[in-house]
Amino acid sequence: MFDLLINTDEILEIIVGIFAIFLFVISISAYKIIKLKKMIFAVSAFGLFAVQSFIDYLEDVVPILDTPYIDILLTILSLAILLLFFLAFVKRR
Repeated sequence: MFDLLINTDEILEIIVGIFAIFLFVISISAYKIIKLKKMIFAVSAFGLFAVQSFIDYLEDVVPILDTPYIDILLTILSLAILLLFFLAFVKRR
Protein backbone atom coordinates (compact mmCIF):
# COMPACT_ATOMS: atom_id res chain seq x y z
CA MET A 1 0.00 0.00 0.00
CA PHE A 2 2.83 2.41 0.90
CA ASP A 3 4.57 1.72 -2.44
CA LEU A 4 1.38 2.66 -4.25
CA LEU A 5 1.32 6.02 -2.46
CA ILE A 6 4.96 6.70 -3.34
CA ASN A 7 4.32 5.91 -6.99
CA THR A 8 1.17 8.03 -6.99
CA ASP A 9 3.11 10.92 -5.46
CA GLU A 10 5.81 10.68 -8.14
CA ILE A 11 3.21 10.46 -10.91
CA LEU A 12 1.40 13.53 -9.58
CA GLU A 13 4.71 15.44 -9.39
CA ILE A 14 5.39 14.57 -13.03
CA ILE A 15 1.89 15.70 -14.04
CA VAL A 16 2.32 19.00 -12.15
CA GLY A 17 5.69 19.56 -13.84
CA ILE A 18 4.27 18.86 -17.30
CA PHE A 19 1.35 21.19 -16.62
CA ALA A 20 3.76 23.91 -15.45
CA ILE A 21 5.77 23.54 -18.67
CA PHE A 22 2.53 23.69 -20.66
CA LEU A 23 1.47 26.91 -18.90
CA PHE A 24 4.95 28.34 -19.46
CA VAL A 25 4.78 27.65 -23.21
CA ILE A 26 1.21 28.99 -23.48
CA SER A 27 2.12 32.16 -21.59
CA ILE A 28 5.13 32.72 -23.89
CA SER A 29 2.83 32.37 -26.88
CA ALA A 30 0.35 34.81 -25.34
CA TYR A 31 3.14 37.28 -24.61
CA LYS A 32 4.31 37.16 -28.23
CA ILE A 33 0.79 37.99 -29.39
CA ILE A 34 -0.22 40.56 -26.76
CA LYS A 35 3.24 42.03 -26.01
CA LEU A 36 2.11 43.23 -22.59
CA LYS A 37 5.30 43.84 -20.57
CA LYS A 38 3.89 42.77 -17.22
CA MET A 39 3.19 39.32 -18.65
CA ILE A 40 6.94 38.70 -18.44
CA PHE A 41 6.47 38.31 -14.68
CA ALA A 42 3.84 35.60 -15.18
CA VAL A 43 5.94 33.85 -17.82
CA SER A 44 8.91 33.86 -15.44
CA ALA A 45 6.76 32.57 -12.58
CA PHE A 46 5.49 29.64 -14.67
CA GLY A 47 9.07 28.88 -15.75
CA LEU A 48 10.30 28.93 -12.16
CA PHE A 49 7.40 26.72 -11.14
CA ALA A 50 8.42 24.17 -13.79
CA VAL A 51 12.01 24.26 -12.49
CA GLN A 52 10.77 23.90 -8.91
CA SER A 53 8.63 20.90 -9.84
CA PHE A 54 11.56 19.25 -11.61
CA ILE A 55 13.88 19.80 -8.62
CA ASP A 56 11.21 18.52 -6.23
CA TYR A 57 10.79 15.38 -8.34
CA LEU A 58 14.56 14.82 -8.52
CA GLU A 59 14.81 15.22 -4.76
CA ASP A 60 12.42 12.30 -4.31
CA VAL A 61 14.02 10.09 -6.97
CA VAL A 62 17.75 10.78 -6.34
CA PRO A 63 18.50 10.16 -2.64
CA ILE A 64 21.73 12.21 -2.65
CA LEU A 65 19.70 15.35 -3.44
CA ASP A 66 17.59 15.01 -0.31
CA THR A 67 19.42 17.70 1.67
CA PRO A 68 18.36 20.74 3.68
CA TYR A 69 19.91 22.91 0.96
CA ILE A 70 17.43 21.64 -1.59
CA ASP A 71 14.58 22.40 0.82
CA ILE A 72 15.91 25.95 1.22
CA LEU A 73 16.21 26.30 -2.56
CA LEU A 74 12.62 25.09 -3.05
CA THR A 75 11.38 27.57 -0.45
CA ILE A 76 13.26 30.42 -2.14
CA LEU A 77 11.79 29.39 -5.50
CA SER A 78 8.28 29.40 -3.97
CA LEU A 79 8.86 32.90 -2.64
CA ALA A 80 10.16 34.08 -6.02
CA ILE A 81 7.15 32.59 -7.80
CA LEU A 82 4.73 34.33 -5.44
CA LEU A 83 6.62 37.61 -5.84
CA LEU A 84 6.54 37.36 -9.63
CA PHE A 85 2.80 36.68 -9.68
CA PHE A 86 2.26 39.60 -7.31
CA LEU A 87 4.28 41.88 -9.60
CA ALA A 88 2.32 40.64 -12.62
CA PHE A 89 -0.91 41.74 -10.96
CA VAL A 90 0.14 45.07 -9.45
CA LYS A 91 2.59 46.39 -12.05
CA ARG A 92 1.21 49.07 -14.27
CA ARG A 93 1.94 49.01 -17.95
